[in-house]
Formats: sequence, structure tokens, C-alpha cells
Amino acid sequence: MKCNEIIELFPDILKNPLQAAKVDLWEAEEIRVRAGQCLSARVRGREWRLEVRYTVEEIRQILSYLANYSLYAYEGEIRQGYLTLPGGHRLGLVGRAVLEGDRITSLTEISALNLRLAHEKKGCADSVISCLWEQDNLCDTLVVSPPGGGKTTLLRDCIRQISDGTNDDPEPDLPPESTYIDGVYPVTVLCLPDADMDFEAYNLFAQVTIQDDKIIKIDNVYGDGGSGNDSYINKAVNGTSSKTGVVKQITEKGNLDGIDTVSRATCTSQAIIDACQQALNNAKRK
Repeated sequence: MKCNEIIELFPDILKNPLQAAKVDLWEAEEIRVRAGQCLSARVRGREWRLEVRYTVEEIRQILSYLANYSLYAYEGEIRQGYLTLPGGHRLGLVGRAVLEGDRITSLTEISALNLRLAHEKKGCADSVISCLWEQDNLCDTLVVSPPGGGKTTLLRDCIRQISDGTNDDPEPDLPPESTYIDGVYPVTVLCLPDADMDFEAYNLFAQVTIQDDKIIKIDNVYGDGGSGNDSYINKAVNGTSSKTGVVKQITEKGNLDGIDTVSRATCTSQAIIDACQQALNNAKRK
């Protein structure tokens, strides 16, 4: 994965300070985001500290972005304290473990993120790849090294060579003309309550219009729960005197990057964001 592809994984609130400080992500090993502390990165063994600090809410926004605004889809990984990101990168999570007996059922109050960046070094497995085979069978193999010794990098190149059957670089696929297919996409998502359990979970419906790789319209937003949810839906859609609704935020940007939820309609706001992400998933070219 190239440097510009790595930076595009991040939301603006993380991407912009890293770019401004000219952090070499191609050589970076870790990026740490901790509530109330300086953003830091480890590059070629050297620690970088940026005068940027994040709140717990901003850390949740970063996590939500990296999880494609579908945290519930990553529940199993979150319980184990990490997310696996495109490109083989791993996001470690620091929070409060909720136990049921001796089993962790969820991780809440997440206050820190530790992003370990994977790096591809083609050919680094050349000297060992022949040792992994016995006749036509792939042997069970244990790779041991100190932290940062390159275990994952070595395994990635082993997998590439075993999958390709060659050391040669494959021809890159030509990208499609656009990422998403234009159209109007009706979607349904589950609106879940937060820890306060102020309401029962219900289905939220919306119609999302995508054109030229942008979300240009969100309408017909409603829920099948009780009438008491209507005011929250209205607040999330249209906003308040002090906060712009998520629909206007999304359609003005055309995407889901850096969208703020509306206070006292946070769960509904997140459900609308999830609905838009589902529409994008449905519209994405195969």
C-alpha cells in the first residue's frame, strides 16, 4: 500500500495534522491517539509528537470512520481490542471492558487508539519461501522475532508468493470510471440505543441518491418505532438552532467524512450515517 493510500484511510481530523507535519507514513510503524494527549507517531524508531489533542468524542469519530460507520459490524473484533483495516493495518483499542462472568462481552468508553501500520516489502521472503514446502505440502510454520522485527511483513510476502506462484508483480487492474453506480438506493438500518437505553431499538428507513460518486440527496427518513422517536429523527435530519442536521452536512460534503452527530439525537444521527454507508456499499461497483 502506497503512502497516499495509507493517508486516505484516515478522516480529515487525523489526516490533516499528519500531512501538515509531513510525517513519513511510508516509514511509520505506529500512530497513537490518546484522549487529552499529543498525537504521536513512531517513524523509523523515532518518536514524533504533534501539538494536536483529541477528545473522547473525537476519538469515537475516528474509530467510527475507520469502521465504515458500522461499529456493530465489528463487534467481535472490538471485543478482542482491535480492528483489522484494509491493507493489513491493525487498530488497537483502549477502553473499559464489560465482563459477563470471565468473558468480555464489549468494550466501551474507548479513549485511545494505536494504529500499527503494515508495510509491503516484496521479495523479503525469497530466502525462506522454499523452506516452507515439503514435496507439494505447505508445512506448519512458526515465525518468531522481537516486536517490530518484521513478522507480519514476512508473512505478507510469503502469502503473496504462495498465492501468485511467482515473484513477479501482477499487472494492476485498471480502475473503473467511478467507484459507485449512480442511482436512488432505499435502505434500512437498525437504530440502536446507547448505554442509557432511552428507547427501544427500531428500524430506520431512508432513500439515498448517489451521483458522480457523491451523496446528493437523503429523503424519506422515518422509523417503525413509537411516535416518541419522531422528534429525534426530525432533530437528526434537520438539526437545531446550534447544530446543522446530518442530512445537510452529508449532502453538502457529498460523503461521510467528518460528519458530526446532533446533540440529543446522537443515536438517530448515527443511524442515518449508517444508512448512507449501506447505500454506498450497495452502490459500489463489483
